[in-house]
Amino acid sequence: MKNKNKNKSTYNISIVLGILVACLPLVAGSLVGYYGQTEKGMQWYRDLNKPRYIPPSLVFAIVWPILYIMLGLSFFTFLIHILHSLPLSSYSGVTIISYGLFLFFSNLAFNLMFPLFQFRFSSLGGALLSCWLTWFTAILLLVFYVRYSNVYTIMLIIPYILWLSFACLMITHTYLLNR
Repeated sequence: MKNKNKNKSTYNISIVLGILVACLPLVAGSLVGYYGQTEKGMQWYRDLNKPRYIPPSLVFAIVWPILYIMLGLSFFTFLIHILHSLPLSSYSGVTIISYGLFLFFSNLAFNLMFPLFQFRFSSLGGALLSCWLTWFTAILLLVFYVRYSNVYTIMLIIPYILWLSFACLMITHTYLLNR
């Protein structure tokens, strides 16, 4: 009976941890998106020359929350996969989790820099750099997941990478139009 209760409490902790990890990028992205904007920065952005294919702001408001949740879920499924396949007491288990944490949080940090550069600091160069660094670290994260995780983790991050590819195209084109 003790073992059954222990498994149930471990399962409950996993669910709570999963919800927290899945929501972390969404909460961070929402806070930076909301507090990272200034009216001056928004006006600066509206005045830029932009390619015609850039979607209306409503599309970004719908897409990014979904992608942030998928990014968080991909990291959670990676953690669950590693925790179930490698003993945490082993050097390799701790090392793999450490690399995963580094890649995930590096990617998230670069991602969160973008709206600050674009809508607070009015810096197309900074936004361009942060977008490409976000894309690059997302590719590294994908390669890492292919090596150390499962197909669910990979499927959850692919839409994020596709959207980042489009975002890099948009910011690069916008940068070139405004040089």
